[in-house]
Amino acid sequence: MHSIRWTAWKPLDACVGGKLIPPVPGAYRIRCRGRVNGRAIGVDRKGVLDIGKSVRLRTRLAAFYRCVTAKKARHGHMAGWRYREVGLHRRYPPERVEVGWCEAAAQSSRSSSRHSGS
Repeated sequence: MHSIRWTAWKPLDACVGGKLIPPVPGAYRIRCRGRVNGRAIGVDRKGVLDIGKSVRLRTRLAAFYRCVTAKKARHGHMAGWRYREVGLHRRYPPERVEVGWCEAAAQSSRSSSRHSGS
């Protein structure tokens, strides 16, 4: 079993537009620094707003950021759209939104050939 190696939390606005987020497959998590979120079965002390995966982390997180900062977000990232539409930007200010990610482990050629029908 492989352990997941998440990056440290980084400000989303500082990551988007640069090359800090790799253009590779992986998982990501988004939070608001300094906020605690109530959940159905308890409290999320890390303030996590969304967890997802993508084949291109850089593109996916940029889409989230565009929705978060747009006045009227209609498409791009469902969690980003929801963040803006329901007014979460007032409770979780965009300048306090942070992101962490982990790159997907590369599949071995043996397992990928098994799934490709070879």
